[in-house]
Amino acid sequence: MNTHQFFSPPGSSLSTELPQDQVHSENKKKCTQRRTRADQSRKGGTDDKSLCILTLSIGDVKRWCHAQPDSTGPLLFEVFGIVDSAAQKESDCSKFFILRDETGSIGCHFYEIDRHLPNLMRGQWHRCVGMLHSKREELQCLSVRQAGLEERRAAHRRTVLSQRQYYSSLNEQ
Repeated sequence: MNTHQFFSPPGSSLSTELPQDQVHSENKKKCTQRRTRADQSRKGGTDDKSLCILTLSIGDVKRWCHAQPDSTGPLLFEVFGIVDSAAQKESDCSKFFILRDETGSIGCHFYEIDRHLPNLMRGQWHRCVGMLHSKREELQCLSVRQAGLEERRAAHRRTVLSQRQYYSSLNEQ
């Protein structure tokens, strides 16, 4: 009978031998489980809870919050838009402003905990990355900065790719 040897400390009461066919069946089961999880992750399965960053228009971000369940995992949204209001102080560390693009507008909160909100000038393009509060349809911004022309062009290409992912995930539901 083929056996597989395992190390056990001296004086241990653990068996040091397992039948070879049992070792193969255990390895096969583990490999199948790993392969299944990897396939689900590639196909956008429900087991994939890794962080996802999507570059979308403001209108698509708002639609996303109504269409997607909370179980999709952590999401960060990158949006580009024109500052449509002056930053208003809401509390000691919170500021609120409105960002708009050709598809709509969204309220943005920035908490000045470890850094200050940069000066926002009305009419200038900015890039905001943050988490969506779906009930209020507002973006809690983690990063806000002015966006240059080349960055906006590159963002347009990323938006097209993210929208493909967005629409394919809606079709899977």
